[in-house]
Amino acid sequence: GQNDLNIEFFPEGGTLINEVLSKVAVKVTDRYQQGIQFYGTVRNSQGDSVTFFRTDGFGIASFELKPDRNLKYHVEAAGVLNYLPDISGEGCSVRVDNTLKDRLSVDISLRENTPGKINRMFFLFIHTRGIRNYSEFFSVSGDEMRITIPGSVLIPGINHITLFTSDGK
Repeated sequence: GQNDLNIEFFPEGGTLINEVLSKVAVKVTDRYQQGIQFYGTVRNSQGDSVTFFRTDGFGIASFELKPDRNLKYHVEAAGVLNYLPDISGEGCSVRVDNTLKDRLSVDISLRENTPGKINRMFFLFIHTRGIRNYSEFFSVSGDEMRITIPGSVLIPGINHITLFTSDGK
């Protein structure tokens, strides 16, 4: 039945950060770990509907959310509340946009409780099937930064984009 559903959330960049618009992937599977079609509404702890998603036949979907760390967020399935990961007050969020054919944009948002605590030197690395397509060192001065990468450097297939701090995190 519905109570055998498993709902997993995967924020892009790994973490939900307070007041930063994030893309969140969702995977919904049945008791046999098979992806299934599912329509879900994301609600906050006050019961307000904030967004929704509809998975494809593989149980995959995504939605955008600008979380408030004073609230919790969940999706209900058969009376069970499936909570999104905790929201951090600080950290680095990465958002990739590949809707333009000739280029890729990578938006980086930084939030820190203690100014100067976060190392602002980064290394962006893109590889496809083990082949390095692109790498760049850069420094983020403000809270937001967009890096634009020419589409010509990307190899057809699945491109893995990783952002490292200068100390390798």
